[in-house]
This record gives sequence, structure tokens and C-alpha cells, in this order.
Amino acid sequence: MKKIIPIYGSNDITIYKISYPEKDINSFIYTHETRYEGKFVAVLPYKIIEDRIQYLLKKDMVYCWSDKQPILYPINYGFESKKFENMEVSIRNKIFEEIGYNIDINNDIIDLGTAFNNTSSDSEYYLFAIDLTDIEKSKTVSSTCIWVDSIEDANDTISYTLHYKLLRYLKQID
Repeated sequence: MKKIIPIYGSNDITIYKISYPEKDINSFIYTHETRYEGKFVAVLPYKIIEDRIQYLLKKDMVYCWSDKQPILYPINYGFESKKFENMEVSIRNKIFEEIGYNIDINNDIIDLGTAFNNTSSDSEYYLFAIDLTDIEKSKTVSSTCIWVDSIEDANDTISYTLHYKLLRYLKQID
């Protein structure tokens, strides 16, 4: 019989151990982001200039990955269902706050599905893209986001997943 046992818990994170003897699993450890119910939103803004795609990525120090240089990764955040009526409203608010674009939640947000980040967490990422090609910036914000010509500048797996799903959406790959 499968057993899931919490071995550590706080308001932010819970660590679980799974035992499932029938499947020869004796001790599989994973984390659950308690404060966000394991739900995250990742957004990849992009624009098309002369048949090339540029991507807007955050550039910040992420100390669990590197303490020497900033890391590039997509705009992402924990989704608090109690705080927002739906993900699209939260995305609109986050995009305006982070990069100063006022987007239309009914037309500008592209749903790219979901993904898991890694096998040590049950966190689920809800993936979105936003085409900013024809959208004017609404306000100036102090942002750590930068435009890049290649997703290869990114340092995380979610960026690559967003990129692949966006290219499929744009029908640039099968």
C-alpha cells in the first residue's frame, strides 16, 4: 500500500516521503509549496521583429542557483487562488507591475498548458505567453527584465519548456 508521510512542514513548504512497497519504492522524497498550493504561473512575453522572436526574461540573482552572476528566467510567481478570481487577472496585474504593459486578458494571453519543473517537487506550472509586438508600454517601471534574442540565454528548464510550446503554438515546429 502507498504511504505518503510528511517529514517536515512549515507555512511555505512541506517535505514528503513516499513509500510504495508493491512498486519497489521505499523512500522517494519531494517538496510541496504549501503557501501557493503547489501552483505557479510562468509567463514568456515576446515580440516579433523582422521575422525574429525576442523574449523578455527576468535577470536577477537567484542564490540557490548562483551567487556569482544574475540568472535569466521567465516572469513567474506563485498563484494564490484566494487573492485572484482567475489566472488571467493575476497575469494582467503581474505584467503591468513587472514590465509596465497593460494587456487585454481576453485577447493577449496565450495559454500554453502546464508542466512540472523537476522530479523533486510536485509544483505545477501554468504556462502562458504574451505577444507584445503591437502593444505599447503603458508605464515606466523599474524592472529587472531584459530582451534577449535567444532563449539559450536563459538558465532554467521552464524557459525552454515555454519556448518549445510557444514555437509549437506559432507553428514554427511540429
